Amino acid sequence: PHPDGRIVVVEKQRLAGLHALSEIVDGRLVRKENPLDVEVMGRAPDGSLVLAGSRGIERHSSAGVSRIPLPPVPQEAGKRLSLLFLAAGDKELWLRIGGHGTWRFVNGKWTQFIVKGLDRPEIAMDKGGRVYLGSGSRLAMLVGEKIVEVAIDNPDFGTIMQIHAGE
Repeated sequence: PHPDGRIVVVEKQRLAGLHALSEIVDGRLVRKENPLDVEVMGRAPDGSLVLAGSRGIERHSSAGVSRIPLPPVPQEAGKRLSLLFLAAGDKELWLRIGGHGTWRFVNGKWTQFIVKGLDRPEIAMDKGGRVYLGSGSRLAMLVGEKIVEVAIDNPDFGTIMQIHAGE
């Protein structure tokens, strides 16, 4: 859901190279312009919706729309970035870019996130601002700038595919 009540849909067909942005209107899917080339979106605990594409990032909230720059990764002329994953917090964003790793945006600055054993992590943030990271069967929390292990190679976890931070 968009903060203004609309239902927003991102369609990504990798083989066809299609990235479509749509809304559900009267039960039907209606295509919208996609100037950002949106591929991924995330909903923050505060209700804002973040849309990210190879041409930019926008945070939509009840206060309006704010633009966020893309991470400082090299782009070849005529070749677009491939955005694979987005996790949105109230005060930060996490973005995984094909061939460029995982990036964290906090305090107006992007930094690349590199932690051995947490390659291509699944990420979720809760209302308290805690960041949960999972990769393989390893689950950790980011507390300040320190990684705190919750479970390492726990066979009960299997492979972590998605994390949802609930109440």
